[in-house]
Amino acid sequence: MREYEYTLKENGEYLEIFKTDLVLSGTKERAVKGHIDNVVLYINDYMNRYTKQPIEMGCGEEVSLFLGDYAIRKGICSNPNTMKKVAASIKKFYKSMAEHEIVSEEAFEQLSACMKENMDIWKQRCEAFLDEEEEWYTIGLQEENDEIVPIFIEDVVEAFFDEDPYWKQYYNFFSGEIVMVPAFVEEDDYSDEQVKLAQQVDLTENFIALPGREDLDTYSIMLDYMDQQEDEGYQAELAEAIHGPRALHDFKKVVQNYGEMGNYNTYYVDNVTFMVVTWCVENQIPCDSKIEEILDLIQEVKNGQ
Repeated sequence: MREYEYTLKENGEYLEIFKTDLVLSGTKERAVKGHIDNVVLYINDYMNRYTKQPIEMGCGEEVSLFLGDYAIRKGICSNPNTMKKVAASIKKFYKSMAEHEIVSEEAFEQLSACMKENMDIWKQRCEAFLDEEEEWYTIGLQEENDEIVPIFIEDVVEAFFDEDPYWKQYYNFFSGEIVMVPAFVEEDDYSDEQVKLAQQVDLTENFIALPGREDLDTYSIMLDYMDQQEDEGYQAELAEAIHGPRALHDFKKVVQNYGEMGNYNTYYVDNVTFMVVTWCVENQIPCDSKIEEILDLIQEVKNGQ
């Protein structure tokens, strides 16, 4: 919060400089207020509060994420004409900042080029959003590589066991990477890179969430493991544990007492692996593996076995 308030105060000083420049250029009072209000939405509400960045970071990709997504979703740009006005205010502001050497001239030129290149796309997205088109945010997106990169089964299995409730894990179809993004971007303090990645995941359809613990029926795995045991005493104790009030805890305690934790863990990992293979097949994701047996397992899934 202290950093937010510090940046807010700093932004206020920049806005005063901008206001003075507008007045000196002969801009009417009403227009000055409009420009200031529009810039406040960008540098305070979006840059400072949402992405937690100073104005120096607002000349590149951020302006595209703001005008091409955030401002549309939040109703800031309620129509294409408003979009053009908000963009003009932001451009004027950064021109003023460049003239006062608060941002570099190169940064301002980058902002101008970005707006020139993408304005039509942003306006089209705005119109599509108003028409309630579900995939409005994909307008203008182009993927350099249109082939889905195979994913390693082992990597997804490893990600499953590394799962954290405060993070979400995704697979990028076109880069083959597994990425982690904050589960609650607007509520916690994360790095600029993490916030940007979360926005990319939200903005594009290049990512798919990896299977997690909520996708695995652990109870059924325990039942199947119990049914396969030949030791009747062991099987009976497992049955009693699995139907008790603390099924998972008591089940593992019995397994540990019999010295079978290694075998059970292997069985559990095999089931996780099978779930991952099924996930790949269902989502038409090509997969690769160092383990030859997994390729046979993939074929079994495809054949419905």
